[in-house]
Amino acid sequence: MQLKKKNRPVSQALAVATCTLLSNVAQNVAAHDVDGKDLDYTTSFLDYVEQDRVKVREIDQTISWQMNDDINISGTFIFDSITGSTPTGALSTNSAASDTSTTASGTSSGTGFGGGTSNTATFIDPLTPIVDRRVAVSGQILHEITRTSSYSAGALFSSEDDYSSVGLNGSYIMELNNKLTTLEFGTAGSYDIVSPIGGSPAPDRLTNVNDTFDLEDGEKTTIDLLISATQILNHRTVAKASLTTGVTSGYLSDPYKVVTLRNSTSGLADAYFHERRPDSRNRSSVNLDISHQPFDEDVVSIGYRYFWDDWDITSHTLDIRYRRQINHKSYYMPEFRFYSQSAAFFYVPYLNADDQNPDAVGTPSGLNAPEYASADSRLDKMTAYTLGIKYGIEGPLGHFRVRYAFYGQRGTVGEFTDLNARFIQLSWTINIQ
Repeated sequence: MQLKKKNRPVSQALAVATCTLLSNVAQNVAAHDVDGKDLDYTTSFLDYVEQDRVKVREIDQTISWQMNDDINISGTFIFDSITGSTPTGALSTNSAASDTSTTASGTSSGTGFGGGTSNTATFIDPLTPIVDRRVAVSGQILHEITRTSSYSAGALFSSEDDYSSVGLNGSYIMELNNKLTTLEFGTAGSYDIVSPIGGSPAPDRLTNVNDTFDLEDGEKTTIDLLISATQILNHRTVAKASLTTGVTSGYLSDPYKVVTLRNSTSGLADAYFHERRPDSRNRSSVNLDISHQPFDEDVVSIGYRYFWDDWDITSHTLDIRYRRQINHKSYYMPEFRFYSQSAAFFYVPYLNADDQNPDAVGTPSGLNAPEYASADSRLDKMTAYTLGIKYGIEGPLGHFRVRYAFYGQRGTVGEFTDLNARFIQLSWTINIQ
């Protein structure tokens, strides 16, 4: 775990954040909605709402410039805001109201929310308010070197109220077999800083939220590698296979998540501890995609992704889309996505005070306390599905799209296992010249 004291001058932090930018391996920025246009401008708005939870509103602005026959340059500006409430990992109870409550960072507030407390624990609400804003700026260039080879390079800077990320990416693309086969090799790296508001990242063991410590900022680095192959099977079918592998190291815990020490007799909280996750994560995924044109203007796409990491999380994703052309100007595209994952090896809904007390005296890490523990429902075993539809129309004013989708998530154990959400996205691409 790599943590450092929060004594960095503001000017130095801005300099670090400005010199590198986040990664997105091998983005294809050369696509145009209308052939023969050199400059495209796209504006997009996303409204995402979870039932009784988080709300996200995002605005994207992108310009893509076909500079000449060989070079395409694009840039994107993103602003989004997050409001609502998010789970802290604390257990919810139906017992009497407490005298005080805390946030996940341990700061006290005299509110008297209902919930369980004991003589040793100050109640933490299972749901805590969240307000966050993010600004991201990215750039990408695609340069055709020869008739059968090109490279892509990009950079992005992202800043939130308590998080900043910077990185670079690049890839090399080559075409073989009379351009029926395309190979791509890509890499990306990013550097992130976590600066919790009103709190501190967890130290090198499960730590009581009432304990004080000096560590402030958390840092992490990410390196990803990509290899993919795209094959034109016939005049109606294209298949793509890709392998992505990467490693993230540094501070990987969530500073706002806690784990409850539960009294087995009363069922109430004896204490709350900052979660702790491993300080490295190796992950890989295999993607298989096939697109087929059953009729002259319709396209069906099916994608499958298998993911695994050394946190014991494995996942399967199935994505099906069908683009149905209404006429030469408009189309609609229904979509279905199914996702399932296993739980991380350190996921626990709570700790048992009888045999897992990190504060117990006598051993360096407490009484049978695990080295890592998190009650974050995103690390639980779950299944999820997305049902949606998109409508698009092209005309003299450009390409307009509207997309509506419903998302449902079902967990297995712990709090807040179920999640329902809907999102609406509007996009408009203007072909300037």
